[in-house]
Order: sequence, then structure tokens, then C-alpha cells
Amino acid sequence: MGLMNKEWNIVKAFKVCIAISLAIIVFGIAALCINGLPLGIEFAGGVELTVDFNENDVSQSEYNTIRAEIKNHLESAGLSVSDGSKISEGDIIDGVKFSYKLEIKNKAVKDGDDVMGVMFDMLEKGGSELSDDDVAVLKDYLGNDFDFAGFKSIDTVVSDVTDGISVTPSIYLVGASVSAKLLQTSLIALTVALVLILAYIIIRFRTLGAENNFVSGLKSGLAAIIALVHDVVIMFSFILVTGWLFDLQITSTFVAAVVTIVAYSINNTIVVFDRIRDNKKRFVNMTNLQIANRSIRDVFTRSMFTSLTTIIAILVLTILGIAALREFTLPILVGLIAGTYSSLFISPYLWKVFNKDGKKVKTNE
Repeated sequence: MGLMNKEWNIVKAFKVCIAISLAIIVFGIAALCINGLPLGIEFAGGVELTVDFNENDVSQSEYNTIRAEIKNHLESAGLSVSDGSKISEGDIIDGVKFSYKLEIKNKAVKDGDDVMGVMFDMLEKGGSELSDDDVAVLKDYLGNDFDFAGFKSIDTVVSDVTDGISVTPSIYLVGASVSAKLLQTSLIALTVALVLILAYIIIRFRTLGAENNFVSGLKSGLAAIIALVHDVVIMFSFILVTGWLFDLQITSTFVAAVVTIVAYSINNTIVVFDRIRDNKKRFVNMTNLQIANRSIRDVFTRSMFTSLTTIIAILVLTILGIAALREFTLPILVGLIAGTYSSLFISPYLWKVFNKDGKKVKTNE
């Protein structure tokens, strides 16, 4: 019996999907408890340090050495360093980028603190160039035992491991209030998008239920929104569990990936709901369970091939593209998979749960 001719069991498929999703979410919660939320500099605030080699190219081995030396040097100062290198692997590297959150001894730097300007000077010129007043400012954050005189400038660190190559470090600051505002704005934007999607589905599928009015549309909308929230949670869990492996953080790029998946997933869900609406008109004696099962079978091939072609394209970008793309493509890959099976199995099942059958019809499903 062919795949499209078999009798589907949405209840069984839902249980499998939810079991997989719950396992991923549990691992995500565990990673959150152990490692915390990996917020990028835009949302956490702090300093991003970029090392520009200008006209000086370096080999891959030199690049790896430089990256390790700079990170070790910064960590020796008590800084929490997150390696933010965003360039492709290759034989010749023409730049190195490092980013870290400036959080010293659990005392976060706030807007207006004098320590920021002093920290800039120490990274660019070295600790020996600081005045007594500057050292006093930093001691409150680094501690009295910190060796200011022995702290080298970034240019000196690179020069020592590359036989004299000179670099131009640049520093980008995101203050605490700015990062909080960006995080708040991102959450508001995502919430507004979900509310607008809910309103659209209520209007479009107001006849997709026994009430044949706003209530029917609301039930369909809630089923779709729950599936979308599921997709977003899965993407966050992926970042929490494997972010350290792929050097991923929650940044504005990740937010863009989430919005992309929300749009993609809701499109697939609407296709399924459209089929449910058509089948309810054609098969008036079927139960909602039968209608949902048949509708999934009708759109399964279309949804799977559409998603597969997109996944292949994103996978190619992830493997062959520059490293900076992975902040976007890796969450997209996870979101595509989660969005595909949530559109096919989670949202139709929830629609069936929210819409009770008006009368009993004997079924073997």
C-alpha cells in the first residue's frame, strides 16, 4: 500500500512528535540551568573587540594561534570571553574578530561607568599606560591582585605571536540600557507578529468549526499559534544545547531566523487548514479526526517536498557559506524541521481537540 493510500493516525503521530519535542525542550532547560542564557552582545550589553589585520594576511595556523592567545590574555584579566570569530575557514585569513561580554567578578558594567573608557585604553594601549586614577577605577572590577603593569595591549599580543604583525583593534560598546531596549523591542515585535497572525487566522478560518463564527476562527488560530510557539521554543532549545558547539548566541540574527520560521511555518499550517475546510464541505459525515487525517494525507507530499528543497538550499549555505551565515542558517534548519512536522501533525491535532464532533460516527481510525 502506498504512502498516500494508507490510513493516517494523527493521534499516534502527535504523540511521537510531542515526545521528540519534549525531549529537546528538556535538554534545553537543562542547558539553560547549567550554562545560562547565551545572549549576544546586542542583548546582554558589553564590549565587542574586533582585530583588523588590514593589509597583513595570516595563515590558518597563525589565525588559530592568535585567536587562542587573545582569548587567553583576556580571560587572565577575569573577563568572560565569548569567541565571536565570524570568518570562513581557509588557507589565508585576512581578519580576526573576537567578542565578549564585559562582566567582571559578577559585577556588570553599567551605562555611565567610568570603567568603560579606562577598559578601552587598557585594551588598546596596555595596562602600563594607565594612570593611577585609571587603575583605581578598574580595581573595583578586576580586584587588587590584577597585574595592570603586565597586561599587554591587543596589538602587542598579536605582534608577539606573529613576529611583528601590527593590528588595529576596534571596540564596540553596547550599554546595559541599550541592550535591554533591543531585547524588549525584539520580544514586542515577535509578540505583535503572533497577534497579527492570530487575527488573520480568526478571520480566514471563522467557518472552520461547528460555531461557524469568531469562536471557530479563534480555535483554529490558537492551534496555529501553539504550533508556532512550539517551533520557537525548539529553536531556542537548539541554541541552548548546541550553541557552544557551533559558537551560536541569541543575537538579532537569531531573532531574524525566528521571524523567518514563524512566517514559513504559518504558511504550511494555512495550507493544511485550507484542506481541512475543503474536506469538511466534501465529507460532511466524517468526524473531525477523519477530516484531519485525510487533510494531512492530501498535503503531505506537497509540504514535504517544499520543505525538503528549502532545507537542501539552507544546508548548502551552512556547509559552503561563510561562517557568519551559520548564526542564521543553523537555527533556520532546526526551525524548518520543527515547523514542518508541527504544521502537519501538531496544529491539525490541536484543531481536532478544540473542535469536538457534533455527532458520533463510527470510525476505525
